[in-house]
Amino acid sequence: MLVSKYNPKFDGCLHVQQYKQLSELYLENFNAPVLTYNEFVDRINSDDVTIYTFEVGDKVVATASGYLYPSLLHGGQPRMQIENVCTRKEHQGNGYASHLIGLLIELAEEKGCYKVSLSCSDKNLDFYQNRGFKQHEHTMRIDLV
Repeated sequence: MLVSKYNPKFDGCLHVQQYKQLSELYLENFNAPVLTYNEFVDRINSDDVTIYTFEVGDKVVATASGYLYPSLLHGGQPRMQIENVCTRKEHQGNGYASHLIGLLIELAEEKGCYKVSLSCSDKNLDFYQNRGFKQHEHTMRIDLV
């Protein structure tokens, strides 16, 4: 088993094969559109994006991403938004996503974030509450695409 951290600006990005597996995982879990590798790299080329992957053998089986945003209300202190947490169905229940979430929380602490937040579906509330997250107010959105 291997955990990999990718911060595109500092560490370089996922290798093409890893990205292919990551996009398959996103498609499987979120029915997300698949970008070409170059489109993906262009869109996330920032020091404010960190992607963790959990690999078993040569296969990416789980991932979680963290995005840092400065807050004007907190003197520019950053917050982290966790997104794109998913695990291949056949590997769920092994703690891989929990481990990656823990790494993102540690990273947020290192970066001086005042909070870590995420949005999830009702069916995942227990999963995140069991990892220390508390339900706080509501998330609102407008789907543009």
